[in-house]
Amino acid sequence: MDYASKGTLYHAIRLNNGLDELSSFKYFIQVVSAVHFLHENNLIHRDLKPENILINENDEIKLCDFGWCVELKVGHRVTFCGTFEYMAPEQIKELPYNHAVDIWSLGVLLYELTHGYSPFRAHQDDNHDEYTQIFKNILKNNLIIEANISFECADLIKSNIIFLNSQNY
Repeated sequence: MDYASKGTLYHAIRLNNGLDELSSFKYFIQVVSAVHFLHENNLIHRDLKPENILINENDEIKLCDFGWCVELKVGHRVTFCGTFEYMAPEQIKELPYNHAVDIWSLGVLLYELTHGYSPFRAHQDDNHDEYTQIFKNILKNNLIIEANISFECADLIKSNIIFLNSQNY
């Protein structure tokens, strides 16, 4: 595997407390291209997140950690897997799902790139355990986009999440 001298996308997000939209789109477009390649080859990653995206010295990303990746030519999967804050509603509900779960994760990724934190993260003032709160936030589609985010970026984030919700999962 190539050496990723700039570490993970997670590190870049945390170091800068989120990225500006131009930098976010530069990385996001590359991740979308990698996911498109997987989907064209009947694969679902199922664990897209900044920690699984490496950056080399040329600011090129490398998708990694294919531990949950699975082939899907027809039908659906039902395995409960992935990182909680990036899971699509149908995964949480343990319903059948397909490649669309990666699309959901792309929306969460773009949100985290531009905001500096996950949209469905748990808040410390909640009485529920962290995982229960994350799942509730996802199922309620409790998404708040900051005012400094452009209309186009906000629309792209929302369209990834609406895409999945429109699948009646």
